[in-house]
Amino acid sequence: GTAQPDGLFNLAATVTGTGSLAGTGGFSYDNLVDLLESVDDAYLSGFGNARWMMHQTARKAIRKLKDTQGRPLWEPSVQAGQPDQLLGYPIAINNHCATLATSSKSLGFGDIRQAYVWREVRANELVRLNERYADYLQTGFFAFGRMDATMQNTAAFKVMQLTPTA
Repeated sequence: GTAQPDGLFNLAATVTGTGSLAGTGGFSYDNLVDLLESVDDAYLSGFGNARWMMHQTARKAIRKLKDTQGRPLWEPSVQAGQPDQLLGYPIAINNHCATLATSSKSLGFGDIRQAYVWREVRANELVRLNERYADYLQTGFFAFGRMDATMQNTAAFKVMQLTPTA
């Protein structure tokens, strides 16, 4: 917006999914495939940066999903330093996303580097305040930076918004 940078999840196009929050947290295999396939194919394989971004509560719900033979869809990493995967793509946990609830946007997928742009207008400045706090034998600091961010490509990243089942 006007006083704060635009958030990635606020500006991304929304894919609507339906499900019961009580059972599977609202997610289903079909919901995950719909979200994955809503992202333009050019951003899935070209740069290798496509990934899932979700709140920890969404991860908890998705880890409980199983295929028809009882195997979990979640693929935990067996190699140190490598992220867990879901449907073949890495996962990033971001607890600044909305928590899992009806109509929340707590799960996103795509290439964030291609979708979102960050602009720094000028370098950050740091000022040391010696005299202002000298009476208390303290030194104060303040920093100032000017930057903004916004969505540049809505085809590269989408978010899932859950609606309750009828």
